[in-house]
Amino acid sequence: MGPEQRQEALGAAIHQHPLLGGLPNDLQVRLIERARLRELAPGEAITREGSAGTRFYILLEGSARVSRARPDGGQERIGRLRPGAIFGAMSLCDGSPRAATIAATAPSLCLELPGELLHGAPRTLDGRLALALRELLATSFSEQLRAANRRLYFLSRQLEGAEDAANETVDPEAVWLPPE
Repeated sequence: MGPEQRQEALGAAIHQHPLLGGLPNDLQVRLIERARLRELAPGEAITREGSAGTRFYILLEGSARVSRARPDGGQERIGRLRPGAIFGAMSLCDGSPRAATIAATAPSLCLELPGELLHGAPRTLDGRLALALRELLATSFSEQLRAANRRLYFLSRQLEGAEDAANETVDPEAVWLPPE
């Protein structure tokens, strides 16, 4: 794909995204100027756990696996990303290293955004874009937190059920054992 086709594809991706497509035209144009499309092969890492974050991403096509390192050196899957997912921004917000490795599980396409887009001077085009992107991230973080709360609730209910089963007392007279 040539540079002109990439710019057209980038513009189409931004325009079609449920959140980015709602941005005013001047902000979409600025985003097109600063963002880039990144094609990924299955297994290709987008972010690596422990690395410094300088960019954030929006998955446009394909899917990705979110994993963390296990003590034995392997990787444990902790999540999956689908098109529309925004990721890689937490480290930009708090300066912490990346919390997980994210790798494509199918041929994928991402919108790659430089972290400095989140910091623009107020009342400028870049400042307006930064504010819009921070609002987008707030929405994304809220959705992620709600999903994590649902998973936590589900797991806590499972744990309570397991604890209840472990604490049940059994009447030895009521248990039939076959003769030896």
